[in-house]
Amino acid sequence: MRAIRIARSVGRFWAGTGLATVIGGAILAALGPPQPAKPARPELVRHLYHGAIPPPNPKLLVASPANPAWMIPRQSGKTKPMAYYAAPAHLSNGLHRVAILVGGIGEALKPSLDAVTSLPPSVSLALTPYGPHAQDVAAAARKAGHETLLGLPMETSREPTVTEGDEALHGSELDSVNQRRLDWALSRAAGYAGVTDEIGMTTDETFLSQAMNSQWLGKHLQTTGLFMVTASRG
Repeated sequence: MRAIRIARSVGRFWAGTGLATVIGGAILAALGPPQPAKPARPELVRHLYHGAIPPPNPKLLVASPANPAWMIPRQSGKTKPMAYYAAPAHLSNGLHRVAILVGGIGEALKPSLDAVTSLPPSVSLALTPYGPHAQDVAAAARKAGHETLLGLPMETSREPTVTEGDEALHGSELDSVNQRRLDWALSRAAGYAGVTDEIGMTTDETFLSQAMNSQWLGKHLQTTGLFMVTASRG
């Protein structure tokens, strides 16, 4: 068989090509798989509920056993206040979900209404049950698209020097007393989606730090169809 001789220049070409392929492969392996392109201008969180949140629905209210004049939230069929009075928001891909809650709303009328009109609708507002303007501010907040919560006064970490008033829930009280206080607080406004332990004070509430108390409250909130936001540390 006759031997085939390859020109020296051709051999150098293919040797160089093979070396370049090896080096290129090593570089690609080091860089890893290609990353998805980032959007040039990621959209901000955009509030989608352009209309007012619905006014209080009589079907989502029931008279309190402690006082028939007190109307408190309840679930009606499959309809829950937490969904009926919710303020939906759209979250663009790649952005993290952050919730902002401002407490102590409804105590002073002008600052409360200023908060309603100046804050974006995606900020939720927590009404204080002691506020004389809670109902009016709640109505204005719903009209502006704010989701509202009701603050529940509770036992604090600085008792008896600092308390959250005569209607605060206390672990040392009888269930019947706490039940009446809870219904009183729930009846101070209407058309809210949830409750919170934030009523606008700087001290921490400790009522929910005891498992027995948190279970008691959770049990009594089940029929209301409300969600609960715990704002206190711990």
